[in-house]
Amino acid sequence: MSIQEGFDSGIYTQNGNEELSRVQLRNMFIEKARNDIYKKLGEWRSEEPKSNIAEDRAKNKE
Repeated sequence: MSIQEGFDSGIYTQNGNEELSRVQLRNMFIEKARNDIYKKLGEWRSEEPKSNIAEDRAKNKE
């Protein structure tokens, strides 16, 4: 939790629903993007490599 998250409180409307502040929205979107990036990286890492990087480098040196 960042310092800003601890001090942010949303604005409550008459019906009791909370409207998120700009900082809260930004943090929510950053966290969602970060999770999506980690998910995609995990998918890429789980795929079988098509070739070995070391072999590719050796071929390029020749």
